[in-house]
Amino acid sequence: MRAAHRYRRMQSLVAALCVAAAGACGGGGTPRAHGGAGGGTAAGGQGGGGGSTSATGGAAGLGGGGAGGAVDPFADCVWDLGAGTTPAGPAPTSNDSADLSGAVLGDIAFNPATMRKAIPVHVSTSLTGFVVGPTAYVTRTDPTTEAASLTLAVTNHAAEVRCFVRALPLLWVDAGDRPLNDPASFAYLGGSVGLTTAGSYTDTCLAPQETGYFLDVQMPAGTGALYSTVAAIDLTLDSSTTGVTVGSVRPYRYDVGHCPTPDPTRSLRVSARNGGQNFVVVAADGMSLGPAVLLDDLGLPAGWTFVSRDVPTRVDVGETTEMVGSLSANFSVARAALFFSFDGPPLAGLTDARPMPARGDPILTQVRQARAARRARWQAVLASASPARR
Repeated sequence: MRAAHRYRRMQSLVAALCVAAAGACGGGGTPRAHGGAGGGTAAGGQGGGGGSTSATGGAAGLGGGGAGGAVDPFADCVWDLGAGTTPAGPAPTSNDSADLSGAVLGDIAFNPATMRKAIPVHVSTSLTGFVVGPTAYVTRTDPTTEAASLTLAVTNHAAEVRCFVRALPLLWVDAGDRPLNDPASFAYLGGSVGLTTAGSYTDTCLAPQETGYFLDVQMPAGTGALYSTVAAIDLTLDSSTTGVTVGSVRPYRYDVGHCPTPDPTRSLRVSARNGGQNFVVVAADGMSLGPAVLLDDLGLPAGWTFVSRDVPTRVDVGETTEMVGSLSANFSVARAALFFSFDGPPLAGLTDARPMPARGDPILTQVRQARAARRARWQAVLASASPARR
């Protein structure tokens, strides 16, 4: 039972690495699901081995540039399967992403004829100047499974920065326009980091000419079909506020290797550098997720995963830090659009504190809840992999 074993192995990895991280996982010792879209890899709490400067200190980095601090549970990872450092195209966003190519990422052979389908997107209302799709890509990691992932690009051709860009609802529909997922489903865009007019930092923004992604994952109800049945994506696009893009923490390299605890797990490490004018904080609220949109040789989506970090980490100007995640269920492509979420720079008057105001912002809470629900769906997909992959 190959896939089921992979899932149990990744769950064990979470527990082991959270213990190593000396409290990096919350809940009285209950590990959180990190990376791999919540697929079980502990992709946070790393001390940023292999190139970080003062950001390697984890939580201690908030106070003094990272001298000492959290244990690095990824210290024993071996990044021996190659690196990606070549810009393959323009960065999707201006302050937190890069399009890089190089090393082969996953280890599942990709057959677009049986593992990817392009479907139309129907937008009932939209934001002026925003272009959704017009094609969405649905992928699956086995030619017989009905569980599937969605990758949908959105580009802002307007003149202003829009934040909290949302699809409400976000529906997978069949040829009769009947929803195949929960009709109440919604999603927030993964885009650039902006400061909203309400004083909130969020990575759900798009500045003019930037591109972000709606990412989703669904599994069929019972023994029904999903991948073979979905015919279109229906959504309503909105945005609750404007803002300005702030800071610059952009990926410049990815590495592929194996993390050994408890069993070797193919993993991805993304390195990013603070190229802004002030320090920022990664994982200011205890979890930072960076989407990795996998791309084939033509630049078309071939699925997605996440890297993450779950230790609040100060990153000063010119310094680097990393996020790590699992590649145990991804295609063998060699290009990805990588995003690196952060908070900051600090507001006026804040010189050495977590630069994240408006902690009680209900929209930020809704963003976190929507993304947590998506991680839970991904875990369910891994746990119920098709018999063909067992």
